[in-house]
Formats: sequence, C-alpha cells, structure tokens
Amino acid sequence: MALKFNLKKILVPTDFSEHSLGALHYAAAMAKHSDAEIVLLHVMESYAENVALNHAINLTDTIKKAVNDKLMQIKTENMDLWGIKVGVRLEIGKIYKVITDVLAEEGIDLVVMGTHGSSGINTLEKYILGSNAYRIIRVADCPVITVRESNAEAKFKTIVLPLDTTKETKDKVASVIKIAKVFGATVHVISVSTRWDEWRIGGDKMKAQLEEVSEQIKKAGVQVLSTVIRKEDITASVLDYAQGVNADLLVIMTSAESKLAEFTVGSSARTIISESNIPVLSIRPGYK
Repeated sequence: MALKFNLKKILVPTDFSEHSLGALHYAAAMAKHSDAEIVLLHVMESYAENVALNHAINLTDTIKKAVNDKLMQIKTENMDLWGIKVGVRLEIGKIYKVITDVLAEEGIDLVVMGTHGSSGINTLEKYILGSNAYRIIRVADCPVITVRESNAEAKFKTIVLPLDTTKETKDKVASVIKIAKVFGATVHVISVSTRWDEWRIGGDKMKAQLEEVSEQIKKAGVQVLSTVIRKEDITASVLDYAQGVNADLLVIMTSAESKLAEFTVGSSARTIISESNIPVLSIRPGYK
C-alpha cells in the first residue's frame, strides 16, 4: 500500500487568478496522496471597498451569487478535483484575519496558496498576495506551501533543506522525511553560513549539525546529500543551489516571534518566498 500524508483538510485561498488556480492544481495532487478534503476559499475585504467589482456588479446579492457560482464552477469543472471532496467558502473581512479564523474552524492541516512574486502585485490582485501572504505564514499553526509558478507540479523528487545555526531549524526535518518517504525523494541538506557565522559559532559546530541532520534522514530510509555553502548572500545562495539541482520543493522554518515574517534562514525569507520559482514549504518551530 502506498504511503500517504496524514492530512485531512487542505485550505486553498483563491482570488481566481491563474496563480491561485495553479495552487489549486498543486493542492489537488497533495490531496490525492492523503485522501484529504480541499477547502476552496475566496475572501472579499468588503463590497464597499472593492471598487472595481462594485462597478462591474451593483447588487450585494448578485455579487455573492456570482462569486459562489464561480467557486462551484471551479469545483465541478476542474478535472484535477475529480474524486476529491471539495468544500467552498465565501467570506467577507480582512484577508489574513478571515483565513486565521477558517484555519481554526475547519481544522486545516496544510495551506497551499499562489503568489505572484514581488513584481506581479497590483491593486486588483491583492487578495492572497503581498503582506497578506506573510501574515498568513506567520500566524498559521499548520505548514504553508507558497507556489509562484502556475504550472508547478507536486512531485517532490528533489527537496532542498537549508539549515542555519539555530536549534529550531531541525524541527522541520521530521516533516521533510514524511514527504520524502511518500514520494521517494532525495533530500539535499545544505548548511548556509557567512564568515561571521563561522567565526561566531564555529565551523566545526555547523558541520556537526549538518552531519547530525543528514544521519537522521538517512536512518529514516531517505536518500540524502549534504553540502556546505559559505557565501555572504544567504538568500541568493539558497535559491541558486535549489535551481541548480532542479529542486521541486524548498523547505524553510518560520518563526512565531513578534517580528513579521522572520525565519531561521534570516529576514531574507520574504525574498525567498517571493523570488523562488520553486514551491516553498514554511513550517513553524515545534510543528510535528
């Protein structure tokens, strides 16, 4: 019997853009590997504030019907969703606040959301984009996968796992092992450091952490490769390495600290998420 993820519900926020529908395609592949239900969510900040939509459609009831019809059309006509239980929700309010509430109400195990990248955001595409994405990632108790490319495939044959020098960075290893075992993936563990890191912490300590994590993955029966990267630009190093090995997934650790969107690979996480053409899995410390 094939291995499956322990997922029951996957949330896919959509603004009906190509990118968010690409995330739905990605989530469908995940759902089929876990027998999970997909919750397809559209959030409108308010009818009054949505000037473009108000110009196109006058009446509140008509707006609600039109959006619900569109959600149902996606649910019934999208072949990726055939055989998958799909629930649809239309909510009104602040995007990240509504999504936070839905995560708790639905018992969501994973969020999959499309992003346009740093250069693709405009006023009409703000629903699941910009600062909302980082707020959702920061407050979500469950992992969040951000997908920039609308045609990204959820195949996970090559996973890149960057480590830094914090204790919490190892919390994501168990999740990576689960994914790797389901898909038969190879995990590339990379230790990313600057000269300052090595002077402050010690190169031997960083190498020992790399070996410890690699051994943990190997003992779980997963193929693993390990590499040390010493460059001053950590973000560029991680992205270049992931591109160079044709990675299918890049895994980073989020932080529950007060600072918005801080990660254990540094505050460069915004850049990693917005610039990576490879899907990014964000996991909070302590998640199992």
